[in-house]
Amino acid sequence: VELALERDLRKRVIEYRKDACSPSLQTIWDEELSYYLEPALAAYESDRVIGHTFGNEDFQDCIRRAVPDGHQFKGFPICFGHTDIAQIWAALSNAKAAVPTDLLQTRGQEVRFALRVKVHAFPEDVTATWVMLAVRVLPTA
Repeated sequence: VELALERDLRKRVIEYRKDACSPSLQTIWDEELSYYLEPALAAYESDRVIGHTFGNEDFQDCIRRAVPDGHQFKGFPICFGHTDIAQIWAALSNAKAAVPTDLLQTRGQEVRFALRVKVHAFPEDVTATWVMLAVRVLPTA
């Protein structure tokens, strides 16, 4: 489920950037950075469930090492109680949601996107679907 959601969201990000920003705008994915987002999603869920975050310092250290000097890192985590891709995408691409649309419209040098989805299943068909969209960019002067 997680991989299918990620594949679908990646396609939608690419289409959004071409349609809303520029047809020539490239969307390049950073697989290593995407990998580093997973511990953050696990930490957010542990904080939500038990009220204590584990591994946040490790996540921050990984990001510092993965993001080159001079680059900015911006991430947007969000949790859903379902795995409905249409609703998840609507929340990420909603023009009134300033943070995710700002990430989606990022321009600059060496723009690299990262995406991770983590689904936590609970009894009685309850799910917590965490999605984190992130970008690293070398800002233009």
